[in-house]
Amino acid sequence: MRRTRELAAAMAVTLAIALGGCSWLLVRPPPPAVPPGAKPSCSESYAAPVVDAVFAVAYAIAAIEGGLITLSTLEGESEEDEIFTFVGGAVFVVAAGLAILHERSSSWGSRHVDRCRSLRHPRRRTDCGPSNLIFECQTSLP
Repeated sequence: MRRTRELAAAMAVTLAIALGGCSWLLVRPPPPAVPPGAKPSCSESYAAPVVDAVFAVAYAIAAIEGGLITLSTLEGESEEDEIFTFVGGAVFVVAAGLAILHERSSSWGSRHVDRCRSLRHPRRRTDCGPSNLIFECQTSLP
């Protein structure tokens, strides 16, 4: 029974990474209304949004490559050029869609982690998300 649960969890994480939505699956957003001084149960880790952002960039690069393959073989007359044009176009469409999906998931996750951190630690700076340079970011009391 335990092995089945572990296998299901591993498959869910693998599908989330492959299909996008790691942040949608793993980030717990804070509740809409939080009483003053309460510490909501939500995700403070940027791990899932960063993973989504990395995959968004990788898929964007793959989409560009697919587009370049399509453009370079578009005017070819051989059967091989037609195959490369079709495959390049398919790679472009699928990879671009996955890049957008991962980017949206990363943005959603980052926004909720930022809000969670600001609610759980109101006196701390929380501008240390993936959009800032890691080397310049320091979380400290004002």
